[in-house]
Amino acid sequence: EAFQLGIYWSNTNTVHKSTALKLVHDLTSPRWKEGVSPEVLTLDEEGYVEAEITLGSSPGRQKVCQFCVSSVVRHGIQIIQIEDRTILVNNTPYTLSYRALLSAHALGTTDQACSLPDTAVFSLAPAGEQTPSTPVSVACWDLLRKEGKGEIPQFPLPTRHMLFSCLPTPDPGPVAGSGSWSLPAPIRPDFPRQSVAVPGEICSSSGLSTR
Repeated sequence: EAFQLGIYWSNTNTVHKSTALKLVHDLTSPRWKEGVSPEVLTLDEEGYVEAEITLGSSPGRQKVCQFCVSSVVRHGIQIIQIEDRTILVNNTPYTLSYRALLSAHALGTTDQACSLPDTAVFSLAPAGEQTPSTPVSVACWDLLRKEGKGEIPQFPLPTRHMLFSCLPTPDPGPVAGSGSWSLPAPIRPDFPRQSVAVPGEICSSSGLSTR
């Protein structure tokens, strides 16, 4: 039997659900001949899949929660783990604010940001001198799409972006290039490491400085 993940969101007073997940013994086993349905994700007993839950229905106000669902068998017991797909670790001595965005297109260019709507702001505690950094999961991503576009497009997949700031009270919007935030940094597997200039503090002589 297939099952779904669900999250109750008080803003809509609704339980929003993921795509159905179906547990299978072996994807190559002859007894599984149904094939792969776009409405059902098949999860092997020794594998993992990525699942998403979209919160809200109004364009411009939707959020997406991303999970990694994995399965292992130990001593004949099948163990299913549900984990957040993205984990952040702040190894700097500074408190960081960040915004997590999903978009079907690139946000701005490498040297010029674009206008962005007001989105949720989260914070990352700094690393201590004697204590290691604490991993923090990204609770949700703000989905940026225009009015009347219908459902979330499956192809191309939405690109993940993050904006960072070291300012004590960064302005969440509506313009990302207002000086409070860094340029949108794409989160992609082919970009394992990248440099981002993050607004740090306001100097009386030279204006805004970055780190």
